[in-house]
Amino acid sequence: MSRDQFCGRVLEVADGVVVVDRDGAPVVLPADESAYEAAPPGVYRLTDTGEEVVSPDYVTTWTLLERPAGSPPPMPPA
Repeated sequence: MSRDQFCGRVLEVADGVVVVDRDGAPVVLPADESAYEAAPPGVYRLTDTGEEVVSPDYVTTWTLLERPAGSPPPMPPA
């Protein structure tokens, strides 16, 4: 298990994904509106790097789980 924190500018929202610029490399996140919330103004510190982010527009948190070997992929939402 690991933890990964980053910030970046949204480059595109299309086809069910959000593309974020992470230090020049695109990162793809799901475009699930319910997972993004407006960030209250303030300074946010990324614990892994100590980087400070001042008043971002949105924040989101994702938990990724490893699928057991041999198990079928999850069904897409209806």
